[in-house]
Amino acid sequence: MVLKSYSKDSNEHQKESDLFKEAEDFLKEKMNDILGIGYQCGLATKERAQKELAAFGVEDEVVKPTWRMDPRQSFSDMVLVIKDGRQSHIYHVHKADLTSGERKSGLLVKLIGNNRSSGDPRQRKNVIEVTVDLYSAQFVPFLLDYIYEDKLELDATIAPALRRLANQFDVRILYTLVSSFIQKDLSEETVCTYLEQADLVHDSELTDVAMIIAVQSFDLIPAKELGKIPPQVLQQMVSDKDLNAPTPERLCQRIATYMRSRVRDIDDESFFFLTHANILPKISPEEALWFLSYGLTNFPGVMNDEGDGGYETSLKYRCVLAASKNWKKSLMSPIRADIKSKQEGVSRKSGHFGFKKNRLFSDGVNVDNNGRAYLELPDDIKVEILQFALMEAEAVSGGTYQRQGRTEVIDVGTRDRSNSVRDPFDGHETNTRWL
Repeated sequence: MVLKSYSKDSNEHQKESDLFKEAEDFLKEKMNDILGIGYQCGLATKERAQKELAAFGVEDEVVKPTWRMDPRQSFSDMVLVIKDGRQSHIYHVHKADLTSGERKSGLLVKLIGNNRSSGDPRQRKNVIEVTVDLYSAQFVPFLLDYIYEDKLELDATIAPALRRLANQFDVRILYTLVSSFIQKDLSEETVCTYLEQADLVHDSELTDVAMIIAVQSFDLIPAKELGKIPPQVLQQMVSDKDLNAPTPERLCQRIATYMRSRVRDIDDESFFFLTHANILPKISPEEALWFLSYGLTNFPGVMNDEGDGGYETSLKYRCVLAASKNWKKSLMSPIRADIKSKQEGVSRKSGHFGFKKNRLFSDGVNVDNNGRAYLELPDDIKVEILQFALMEAEAVSGGTYQRQGRTEVIDVGTRDRSNSVRDPFDGHETNTRWL
């Protein structure tokens, strides 16, 4: 009875074991389907895991920590504090990335070493502070991207600041790469941007190199780019004997374009320097009225300055003389408009209201910016321009002018293109004033 009973219990036990095994296999298969993880002997198979992860769009690769990640997820072990004089910028970084490899920062290697050896209990071991100029501070993320990921995207607005940071943080390979890029990228199209950026980051070496290119290509620089040149840099450029400006009149046009684009930055000193007779012995007829209007409104003292040779060397005189040379093109339209305006005023006063009040620039009278500049001038300046224009018109037709009480016939060929007027009486150059 005992043996029989034992055999019966044994059979029942075997059946139960088989049921458990089937249940275990069933559960494993279901878990495999539900979780998408293949395994063998309790471990996931690599092939099955890669296939299932790929089905969910997950790549089987190690994610490298960067300074842009949440510091808790990236296990950041250091805080980099960038001070720009106004505020502090916090970056959660990793010592290994910043202090090893060919893209390491020599400055941070030194500062971290100093922190470790410091015996000052107030010194926080995992905090590094670096002072950077206000403008360059905003480009620190570009520096960190390069150190972490070898990522480098450059143009004329980024390269100068990044070169400055590479030099300060002693990232030598980055400094070499950026300097090489700048050398290749410098042209008449980009040189003004480099001059502007070099001034902002206080890179005197880059300023000197860019200035050489700017001087050589000054006449070719696009007008929209001229305004980027810092005023003190332009003063050095126009003083250079190698400046590419074919004529004084062309230089005058370039300077006028520059001033119109930087009106807020032009002060008495810069206006005096850029319009001095040594820089602009002749004023462009196309720009003369603008200089008169702008100068008399903002810098009357400079316009009337006679300290370097009397009235005939003053900017006012040079502008009046230049405006009179272009009288047909520059003066006729505004004069017609001025006369028409006065006629309208007389008509209204006499009771004739046939004219509209806003007809100053209508009825076929086309007044450009030069014309408006003329209309805004004081009456005594208008009179002086017209006097010079009459003399110019008479001279062109073989007229006369007065010199020391004598009236002589003017030979049109006696006027040359130098910085002064050739005296028709003795063949010598003299500063002769038209009456």
